Amino acid sequence: MIPFDTRAYNVRIDPADSILSLSERLAKYGGGGTDCSIPLREANVRLGQRAFAGCVLVSDNESWVGTGRHGSTAVMTAWQTFVQNQRRLGVTDPKLVCIDIQPYGSSQAPERDDILNIGGFSDAVFNVVTSFLGNSASRFVAEVESIEI
Repeated sequence: MIPFDTRAYNVRIDPADSILSLSERLAKYGGGGTDCSIPLREANVRLGQRAFAGCVLVSDNESWVGTGRHGSTAVMTAWQTFVQNQRRLGVTDPKLVCIDIQPYGSSQAPERDDILNIGGFSDAVFNVVTSFLGNSASRFVAEVESIEI
């Protein structure tokens, strides 16, 4: 877990923490600007020797800080580096999930086979993310279709 705004923060995460104590600790971070490429860049540098199934970015979708290479967003540039690093470590199909608590009409990472954008948040998000990370296309479609709007 890498809390961020315009920089990354180191935070101690204890698996024994309650949700309340963890949320209390995390509430102390952030508050100015949102550069969603920062946690990806931090993972590439600080955690570059660890294999991951993918990354989940949670943002308010006000994430317009940073530009990438070749007209891309900073998130996409950092994501491509992450994917290359993970493939080097033997992860063949890493996934990126962008959960935007307040959905808007644009995104830092366009939807494609390895990228899922979710607008809003409910308990259903956990099952959708699990299905997406697990490459279970039929289960993923069933989860989405089961959600009442």
